Amino acid sequence: MGTITKLAATVVGARVAGASNKYGLIGVAAGALAARAVVRWPLTAMMVGGAYAAKKMLAKKEEIDVKGPRTTAISDGLVEPGSKPVTEPSRIPDQA
Repeated sequence: MGTITKLAATVVGARVAGASNKYGLIGVAAGALAARAVVRWPLTAMMVGGAYAAKKMLAKKEEIDVKGPRTTAISDGLVEPGSKPVTEPSRIPDQA
């Protein structure tokens, strides 16, 4: 097993154990199972990871639809609360 595979399995195992809020023996078992799945079936792991990423992006889009883009950006820490919004489009100089 390569170093990158071991690293990916460790990261996945830790994320699964933390996300399931199961610490101790159950968390270790969940993490070990997820790590083993990544090593044995990498294509399936990529598909599950893609589905997870799509779910997160859909949740963020729904949050933006409800709160609005500026409020969401402020709550994410991307924009300072007191800053003025950009109202005019950026100007790109013409390239000859």
